[in-house]
Amino acid sequence: LGEGGFGEVHLARHRVSGALFAVKSFTKARIRRIEERTTYIRLERERKTLRQLQAHLRGTAQPHNLSRLICSTHDHVWLRLVLPVCLGGDMGKLLDEMGKLSDNEVQFYAGCVILALTHLHSLQIAYRDLKPENVLLTAAGWPVLTDFGLVAFLDDGPATSMVGTPEFMPPEIVAGASHGTDADWWSLGVMLCEMLTLATPFRVPGSGSNYEKTYANIVRGTFTREFEHKSFRLMQHNTAAMIRGLLKVDPQERLGGSRRGTESIRVHAFFWGLSWETLEARELQPP
Repeated sequence: LGEGGFGEVHLARHRVSGALFAVKSFTKARIRRIEERTTYIRLERERKTLRQLQAHLRGTAQPHNLSRLICSTHDHVWLRLVLPVCLGGDMGKLLDEMGKLSDNEVQFYAGCVILALTHLHSLQIAYRDLKPENVLLTAAGWPVLTDFGLVAFLDDGPATSMVGTPEFMPPEIVAGASHGTDADWWSLGVMLCEMLTLATPFRVPGSGSNYEKTYANIVRGTFTREFEHKSFRLMQHNTAAMIRGLLKVDPQERLGGSRRGTESIRVHAFFWGLSWETLEARELQPP
């Protein structure tokens, strides 16, 4: 199915039931190597997060748009995590194939991601790597947040490490400051821009792997001129206001941030007409 930051993902079929699963596999020899220390840390974060979700969701019938752990196995060579399979690809692939999404389509996908993040945050977990490629789609079209290798467990205190995908990083992570769940709402704002316009607002075109100019735009909260003129100014008022609210440099002033709370996102005019209860119960039809 693919190759992630620290392992391969294979499609597997249960021999008795015929049910399909995704299996993340990686070798013990690799994670024992000193130079693969980061791989081991990411694996442990992934496994710990999945186990916390497994314990928290036990006994509830409501899905939360989060990947879940079926089981984990190992032998003398391999470590494996068995997860539900998502046969619809990922959001990045959807954008490549379908192009820009409508406001209504983005409202649906963003709503599902917000429910997933809200649940993670309730467990004092900051996701820290939100981007279209980490949002998988089920065969029925429901988005599922996956890949928890960069999460921060905030029960241990605020996070300080510089992690994530550069153009999606919030200012506090770029600056090396302590951060928490507020960081995810910034990344959501960047992802909404990409879903709506196929462009992100801070990345300087042609900069390649040199992200200094992109980071400078991020810490100032300044859109590139191209994004400002060709994309942002063409957005509907409520959509633009949502984007601006999520992309506040001050984390406490950000929509969803610690001062304003997640409810400030749910009641925003961009989401008028969306029934959050119906969405969480999966009683809507995906686009």
